[in-house]
Amino acid sequence: MYISYGPKSNADLLLLYGFCLDRNPYNSVEITVSLLEQDPLFDDKRVFLSQVDRREKEAFPLFADR
Repeated sequence: MYISYGPKSNADLLLLYGFCLDRNPYNSVEITVSLLEQDPLFDDKRVFLSQVDRREKEAFPLFADR
């Protein structure tokens, strides 16, 4: 018998349940990137991002093993 906590990072497991896994395939850190309004190419970049269906601010998971 086992209990599944679902796909959670070690930070989530530690915060919610008090433990973390040595080989956790879901262990990740979220990286957020965004455009700066002070960038001289801000308008051009914003137009490009809208054409490729992306937002001015995006978050991506960063995994240690990928």
